[in-house]
Amino acid sequence: MRKNSKSEYEQSDEQNNDRSRNSSGSDKLLQFLDWLKSFLLVILIGLFITLFVVQRNTISGPSMEPTLHNKDQIIVEKISKHFSINRGDIVTIDETDDEHPDNLLIKRIIGLPGERIELKDGKVFVNDQMLQEDYLAQGVETLVDPVRNEEVVTLGENEYYVLGDNRPVSKDSRRIGPVKKDQIIGKLLIRFYPFDSIGKPK
Repeated sequence: MRKNSKSEYEQSDEQNNDRSRNSSGSDKLLQFLDWLKSFLLVILIGLFITLFVVQRNTISGPSMEPTLHNKDQIIVEKISKHFSINRGDIVTIDETDDEHPDNLLIKRIIGLPGERIELKDGKVFVNDQMLQEDYLAQGVETLVDPVRNEEVVTLGENEYYVLGDNRPVSKDSRRIGPVKKDQIIGKLLIRFYPFDSIGKPK
């Protein structure tokens, strides 16, 4: 027997080592693929929730004061709007246009489909009944937009009249007209920041 030749035992050990290395490499690949699958699943679930269930928004500007303030952080849910939209609900609205492709508004639902909305003497009247608005700051009046100059609006099917709580500075239905149901993204679920104001505003 030649000195340089390997014994059957040595050859067997090398083959076992090769198989072990190949098995280890396969295990790592399987682990990576399993991790990748879990990661993609989490991403897909997150996208689904963001698109169809809830989303986070940041309040920009003073148009909803004193209820909501600039830089407040809120969660909006997108499900219940398909079943009911009620007077007093605070909603986010898609008000995009060519100049503002990502423009979102947050306003309060004032008028429902088919209702007659009248602005008179600084007050809001719904079907000739004055609307009680305890959420407004004392002394705030609801005046007609000087450009649109509409005192009376009768809402059509799937149309809603929305106003900001800070009426003197709010861009709302007095200026942009009624909003369609499909423009309503969702309802305010909760304010989570600032932490001393956590909860659902009235």
